[in-house]
Amino acid sequence: MDALTGLNNRRQFFELAGMLYDQADRYPEDLTCLMIDIDHFKDINDLYGHQAGDEVLRSLANTMISSFRTTDVIGRIGGEEFAVLLRKSDVDIAILIAERLRISAEKQAINHEDTIIHITISIGLALRQSDDGLEDTLRKADNALYDAKRKGRNQTCIAE
Repeated sequence: MDALTGLNNRRQFFELAGMLYDQADRYPEDLTCLMIDIDHFKDINDLYGHQAGDEVLRSLANTMISSFRTTDVIGRIGGEEFAVLLRKSDVDIAILIAERLRISAEKQAINHEDTIIHITISIGLALRQSDDGLEDTLRKADNALYDAKRKGRNQTCIAE
């Protein structure tokens, strides 16, 4: 577990995701990957300090825990980057889930030393194709995440 957020750490995320991929190979089901990044996170750390950054990470992690099902796999895979595998979720369902999370994050008011911090997140979304491995789907979702950032942030982009 990631000590700061209580989410799966990178290693555990990949282990659980690998198991989901093995299951999906045996019993076909839709798997959708979300790559999530906090917009301008470095600016938050620079302006308010690393304790504020930690509070932002914990707050987003709590929002994610309440936004996803227990059967989904959520992990903090980098500093302010998160990945989620949604089971039995096609693209349309995944878009609704991603947008609900994005809007919830945008509405957060994180109180740090009497200062309110607001955040936005960018999300990249990719549906696992039958011949894709985990790394393929993650790469597609990550590319879609960078599309969201290039297009102005605070949005969800879908891998093509």
